[in-house]
Amino acid sequence: MAQDDARRTIVIKHNRFARPQACSLCNTDRNLCIGPGLFAEGTWQGICQECARRHAPGLLAMVSAPEAQRAYWAAEQQAGEQQRREVGESLASLEAEVERLLDRLESAQRRLEERRRGVSDPEA
Repeated sequence: MAQDDARRTIVIKHNRFARPQACSLCNTDRNLCIGPGLFAEGTWQGICQECARRHAPGLLAMVSAPEAQRAYWAAEQQAGEQQRREVGESLASLEAEVERLLDRLESAQRRLEERRRGVSDPEA
């Protein structure tokens, strides 16, 4: 990881929000894109390409290479599919549990109703 004159460490992070922001090193305006980007460590302050070229050329090459971009997004998509699959399985399990609980509730209500009828009509 490269460091600038202020001894900041530059890191790659997954940015989830596209937004305008000034570079944390040179203060020039830039747009942050969704996906991998360069940031000052411990912050969400982005680093522009010019500063990255000067202070972290290897990291810039990693986040800019087309092969790396394809591999990154393929991994993100696979992780998303796995997460959706897990959520679906969890949802199916919860739906089955709700069905079991509704059956138990219905059974308990029937027994309660039977007991009420037995108490109110002891001759029946």
